[in-house]
Order: sequence, then C-alpha cells, then structure tokens
Amino acid sequence: MAGTVNPRSAMNDTIAQTHLMAVRPNGDRIPVTLAIGKPYQIAPDQEWACPVSLADLHKLPDARGEDSFQALCLAISLALRLLESFQAQGGRLLFAGETDEEYELPKGLLHLGLRPTAIEAHSEDELT
Repeated sequence: MAGTVNPRSAMNDTIAQTHLMAVRPNGDRIPVTLAIGKPYQIAPDQEWACPVSLADLHKLPDARGEDSFQALCLAISLALRLLESFQAQGGRLLFAGETDEEYELPKGLLHLGLRPTAIEAHSEDELT
C-alpha cells in the first residue's frame, strides 16, 4: 500500500537510517541515504503512513498501512525491494565510504508487512 507524499510527513522525525554507495552498471557512484521516519496517523480512525526515503536514488511516497506497525514494515519493505531491483538491473550496493565491500540486503525482510495473499502473488510474479 503506497500512498502520496504528505507535507506533514517530512523526514524530520527520522527513526532509522543507513548510508550506502550505489554503483550503476556504467560505474557511476551515487551516495544514498536510506531513511525511515516515524509513522503517523493520517486522521483519527484512518490508516497510518510512514515516511521512507532513498535520497538521490528514488523519490518515494509514504508507505501506508492499517496501523503504525504495518506502515513501518511496509516502508522498510519498499526500500529494500527497490534496492533489490537496483541490484537485479546490474547495480551494486556498497557500504558508504572508501570501500568496495558489498552491502548484503536482508532477504527475509523483503515481504515485511505484506498480507500472505500479497506475498503469494509477489512470489508467483517472480517465477514468471
């Protein structure tokens, strides 16, 4: 469940972040900061959203979920799936700094927050 970018969700309440170096297949290096913000409720009795950012690589909408935990999980999953897609297209992810050490994505978190039916559909898409 991805939503629109909400001006209230500015990444001024970052709760987690990491710095990476993305290397495009042509060798271009792009410093990337993956940041997750504090989940917030859209309105009383409505869904929640969680800011997520892959600065300099993707502009992302806030991830939306039924509660704050699901919104947070979906934000993490969205960022990881986009980084996985970057790698699948020939890109490399390295730890930030002057190193060529590969950054390993945590594969077990790629479906975090998704309902089992969505995971099954996603897995079937990967097989075709």
